[in-house]
Amino acid sequence: MYDKSIDTMHELLLDQSEPSGLWFIGDVHSDGTKFKDTMEHLTCFMGGLLALGAYTDPNGIDSLRAQRDLKTAQALTYTCYQMYASSPTGLSPESVQDLKSRKINHDFLPSPRGKFYLLRPETVESLYILNFLTGDPIYREW
Repeated sequence: MYDKSIDTMHELLLDQSEPSGLWFIGDVHSDGTKFKDTMEHLTCFMGGLLALGAYTDPNGIDSLRAQRDLKTAQALTYTCYQMYASSPTGLSPESVQDLKSRKINHDFLPSPRGKFYLLRPETVESLYILNFLTGDPIYREW
């Protein structure tokens, strides 16, 4: 079930922002007909989840699926880091929108309903897991 869910996420929900190409997991309208270029802060747990999935893949970390998932984990976590780093306050909005919009000259805007911060741990959890698993010091620096 996990593998099928992650494969479907890669196929239907994973996309890149414009202009910088930040990876994000979008939403789909409740009727399933239209992709929405928005991302909630809660989605930032996926970096850690995908990294743990990659390192525990039954085919090993060197398998194509594990490598795909690890690269996605790293890319999503970088997007979540950017949600903080690009904010004037250094705090991430609860949600962002317009990740595919060519009408703005940066990758996202805070959603009107998400212009607040709830001390969410998801980004820090993903940073910790990626640092622990990969040993890459960038995850401590962010």
